[in-house]
This record gives sequence, structure tokens and C-alpha cells, in this order.
Amino acid sequence: MNLSLPDAFKSYKPNVIFNIDSDHFLIKTAETQEELLGAFQLRNEVFYEEWTGKSSESGLDIDQYDLQADHLIVIQKEDNKVVGTYRLRATEFNDRFYAEVFFNIDNFLNKKSGNKVEMGRACTHKSLRGSQAIHCIWLGLARYFRKTFSRYMFGCVSIIDTSPEYVASVYKTFLAEELVDTDAVVSPLEKYRINSFDDLLLQSKANKSDLLKLPRLFLWYLNLGIKIHGPPVFDPNFKSYDFFITLDFKNVKNPKLVNRYEDAVYLRDKLL
Repeated sequence: MNLSLPDAFKSYKPNVIFNIDSDHFLIKTAETQEELLGAFQLRNEVFYEEWTGKSSESGLDIDQYDLQADHLIVIQKEDNKVVGTYRLRATEFNDRFYAEVFFNIDNFLNKKSGNKVEMGRACTHKSLRGSQAIHCIWLGLARYFRKTFSRYMFGCVSIIDTSPEYVASVYKTFLAEELVDTDAVVSPLEKYRINSFDDLLLQSKANKSDLLKLPRLFLWYLNLGIKIHGPPVFDPNFKSYDFFITLDFKNVKNPKLVNRYEDAVYLRDKLL
């Protein structure tokens, strides 16, 4: 398939530009048409081909939130291939967000002061899904947060190939472990609420071992000290259950992780 970007992307320019050289990888924000194609093609491979068993019609995963976003990419130097990507939409440059498709997030945006970055469409190539990928992504995220003077990250994180009963048990465990932020509750929009979720929640039991079955990215977020902001939604397009999460950079739970990255330390100690 001959892949090409929509015409609107011909004039695309990132809001934030940086390059980090890290051993076998280059971590940067996408600047060229080729780099954007690589990111959107990787997203199609993961979110469509792996998750749903079919490709999008264009062979790319693109939506209306991409044009005004920055796209963090990890390029494998050996073959110049994009093997990781993250869509970043900073409040410094945007006032509408993908999470608003599923949730009313006004409570969070209004109650939490400081610059924020919506993070989404995170994925890595199936050959690069371990600590190495997380290291590369964290290098890029820390640099982006430093450049945008951002205190909070927020967005949707997904669970696939599971049941609503398991999702209810996970949420009950989040409640029991005091991981749910009750000060800035984010409400699912009616269209995406999980059927009879309140009943499922009453029938479920908190079980910490259920958290170990969560996707690697979700576990990484939990290790950082994220907060959950209310019950999840069901996304019928990708057949996933999505939680709205946030991380306050001033209150990262794992200081050892932060201390590994110069930009993260600078952000925590100097900017915030």
C-alpha cells in the first residue's frame, strides 16, 4: 500500500522541537512527513492490526487531534524506523482534548493549576516492549515536560481483551488502595458508560493481584504514582476499557525513577 498523509499535514510543524541521541535510538518530536508517516503507521499496526485484527482503510491511524499535537517518536538507528510514539497535546497550545470524547474533564482542568499535557496513542513496536522502550519514552517525556513547563500529565489508558467483571474488580482495588482522586472526579459521558457498572462494582472484590495483570504501560504509570479520576468507559471502536488518569510531577511516587533523568530532576526541583 502506498501510504500518504492528508493534505492538511503538508504544512505541519511541531510546537516543541528536540532531539536526544541514546545509544541505538534517536528520541525526538516528529518534524518531517516521513517521521509522521512512521508514527501513524506504527499506531495502525498496534491499535488496528493487533487490537482488532484488521487495518484502517488508509493504513494509518490518524484523527482530528493529531494536526495540532506534538508526536514524540523513538527511531531505531539501525533501519531508521519509528518503533515508538506518543501523542502529546499541551494546554499551552491546545484547549480541546481527546479524553473529552469519553469523559467530562472540566473538573480536572479547572481544579488542578499548572500547565498540563495530554498523553495518548502510546505504542511501541512489538519487538521493543520492555524496560528499554520505557527508558527511551521517559527520556522524551521528561524533555517535553521541561520545555513546556508542565506539572501534570493526563489522558486515557486502555485495557483490552478482558471482561467488564475484571475491570470492575480493578476499579474496586483502585478505590481500596486510595488511588482514586475524589477531589477532581472525572465523569464518563453517558454514551460510553459500561452497562450496569455500579452493579458489577457491588458484586466485585478488591484484589491486588488483579493489578499485576494490567498492561505494562498501565503498571509503569502506577509505579510513577498516577491517580485514577473515576470509573472507566468502554470504547466500542477498539473494544477497550479506558481509565482517565493523571500524574502530578511534583508528587511522583518513585523518586529513584525521576533521579535517573536530568530533565525530570530539573523539572521537579527548579521549575515546579
